[in-house]
Amino acid sequence: MPAPLPELRQELSRLIPRQMSTAQKITVVASVLIIAQLAFRAWAAFGGWFYVDDFKFLSASRKPLTLDLLMEPHDDKLMPGGLLIAWLVAKSGSFAWPVAAASLVAMQAIASIACWFMLRSLSAARWALLVPLAIYLFAPITLTAFMWWGAAINLVPMQIAMFLAVGCHVRYLSTDKFRYAALAALSIALAMVFYQKSLLIFPVLALLSVAYFGQGGWFRSITFTLARWWRGWVIYAALLAAYLTYTLIKVPSPVSASGAVDYPGIVGAVTFKTFLTTAIGGPWRWDDAVTPAAQVDPPIFVIVLSALLVVGVIAYAALRRTNTQMAWVLLALYVVADALLLATGRGSTAGVLAAVEARYVSDAAPVLVLAVSLAFIPLASSRARGSAPRESPILTTRIPRLAAIGLGLVVAVGCVVSSLQYVSFWHENFAARNFVDNVTATERRSGDIDVLDAEVPPDVLLGGLYPYTLPSKFFNGSPRVRAHDSGTNLQMLDGNGVPRIPFIFNGVTTVAPDAGSCGELYSTEDDEAAIARPDGLTLDLSGPATSFGTWLAFGYLATKDGSVTLTTGDTSITVPLLRGPNTFFMRPEGEFNAVTLSNLSDGMTLCASSVKVGRIAASEFS
Repeated sequence: MPAPLPELRQELSRLIPRQMSTAQKITVVASVLIIAQLAFRAWAAFGGWFYVDDFKFLSASRKPLTLDLLMEPHDDKLMPGGLLIAWLVAKSGSFAWPVAAASLVAMQAIASIACWFMLRSLSAARWALLVPLAIYLFAPITLTAFMWWGAAINLVPMQIAMFLAVGCHVRYLSTDKFRYAALAALSIALAMVFYQKSLLIFPVLALLSVAYFGQGGWFRSITFTLARWWRGWVIYAALLAAYLTYTLIKVPSPVSASGAVDYPGIVGAVTFKTFLTTAIGGPWRWDDAVTPAAQVDPPIFVIVLSALLVVGVIAYAALRRTNTQMAWVLLALYVVADALLLATGRGSTAGVLAAVEARYVSDAAPVLVLAVSLAFIPLASSRARGSAPRESPILTTRIPRLAAIGLGLVVAVGCVVSSLQYVSFWHENFAARNFVDNVTATERRSGDIDVLDAEVPPDVLLGGLYPYTLPSKFFNGSPRVRAHDSGTNLQMLDGNGVPRIPFIFNGVTTVAPDAGSCGELYSTEDDEAAIARPDGLTLDLSGPATSFGTWLAFGYLATKDGSVTLTTGDTSITVPLLRGPNTFFMRPEGEFNAVTLSNLSDGMTLCASSVKVGRIAASEFS
């Protein structure tokens, strides 16, 4: 495709020992590119951190590793492979990000090597193969699915499987050796263990077979392909049938059946605003409204120039080479399928906002690499009818060398700028990271932390992920953070992860005591100053209370340690009393209008200063 490849080849050859063969030289350069990508990705990954769904996955370490655990759908996704990785990372320690980052780099290394395997399966050793390889290695399209660990444990394995499946399938078509079909099926099965979207690999293999290894027109190509490689299609069909049968029975459908969906808007945004810009070095600008998972926000001129550049590349290929159109058809169909799946799933609720999340099209990166290779590089197999230079090119003028170099530099700079911008969001001390860092600092300074099991702030973890928003689940592997549904003088973590004194707001309370009075007295000791209440003490509230999302705070003053039974509606709990002024917190159950105290320990006096029921928040006081 690029005009300066001969010159680039000459420059690279000078850096490599002459006694090496051309194939060896190309492999060395490919290896250097892969190592460079992994060095950047390692720097990016180890500076990142957990985010949103990651905390749900980390909670898996509280459960034993069983098949039921792995096969439990997550947000209507079947991902036992991803859950296994999450379980192993969670078991390695509390918020063990270095282990999670190492898993990211390891998966990326396998994916990059698998990409080269696919390219070498398609073509003989050619310097031109370095171009599609570089696209996969450095285009920002895959970066968003890499930095978010919870997304990467699904999407990077799918990329690996796509590369391996295509490479093995092409070798099967080229040699008729069934073991390659079995390996391709095994690769797809690997993808299915991580992500249901891996079903899209099947149509990619089918279209690749018919378009490039069939004979005659479309109908004859289909029948020829089915007849010649029927053993491979049987194993693929059996795998597909088994997977669909299981998922239809066991996994809820991710497709939304309610609400109007903006299909044109989502398909258009996915194609032009997200896919095209990130595939060729963009988007150059990110929307950081919700960091660190920023969305693409390319300037309009970047969208236009990206579309014009892609159209120009497609036209240039068609005018100078034969059999290029099906490569782009394959890519276009895949991107549209990505967009439609997004529209019927996440897009049905989030609309076009979902379309600017680049991770949703990151699985199209292997198909992009495949399409560029099919359009510009001859296939190695003698059976294939791949792209080849036209004997009489319609366009005889090659792209000027300086223009090609300049365009390549612009794309390269775009990749660097866009990638560094995106990574910077993950390296910043965003809400969830700051929250846990402060809790960890308190642990080191003060030891065990006893807090209310009240939800963490939504900017740390979205409320929709309840109950994983509770500290008891959020701090899954930290034995020094102890969360309680009830307790005396407990603290509450504020938005920065600092333990604070909690307070009740927007609720109901007992009538305020008279000035100078401690409140209602309840005594079982022989003291004329105290009021003996053998049947207990009932405290009326200022209005009806409900247990939905509320807490109860019981403030009291006790003459010594003891206990009392606190009753709300039909629910009773034994409250341990501590000498002096204290506050007991609990989650109430049901609806009630009063609180009853009974069964006070013998020989003590209790002053019930207040009972409050309502929402709870952390104060400014420690």
